[in-house]
Amino acid sequence: MQTDLFDGDGASLASSASSVVGDDDTPTHLEEDQTGRADMSLILKELREFRKDNGQQLKEICEEINKTNTRIAEAEGRIETTEARLQVAKEAVTELLQLQVHLDAKLTDLEGWSRRENIRIHGVKEGAEDNSPSMGTFVEALLREDLNYELRERTAP
Repeated sequence: MQTDLFDGDGASLASSASSVVGDDDTPTHLEEDQTGRADMSLILKELREFRKDNGQQLKEICEEINKTNTRIAEAEGRIETTEARLQVAKEAVTELLQLQVHLDAKLTDLEGWSRRENIRIHGVKEGAEDNSPSMGTFVEALLREDLNYELRERTAP
């Protein structure tokens, strides 16, 4: 209030005197004090409400942040689990590919050995051995027929 009354050139005394005298148009110090206090109490009340509202909003924001942090933590846990499972799957696929390469090489080797152990008899058609109980009996019968045929040709008169 004093700053309102003092303007630095001595006019403050005149204004303070007029406010004490109390003209009908100008408010007295008591009236100014009461309206000032009413304004201050209103401002204080609004500040308290504002502070209360801010506190409530801050609590809500904190709750939302906590919920979001919980969701993020759960998502990170699921991601870690998925990454671990993916790593295991990658290792299994790598191992299976190595096994497939090994088995492919083994198959090629076995096919080569099986071809090497085959006996090819020229003049005998493919599938001629189908009626025989075993390959051994077929070859025996074949050799007897061919040998008898050759012997007949040589011993002929």
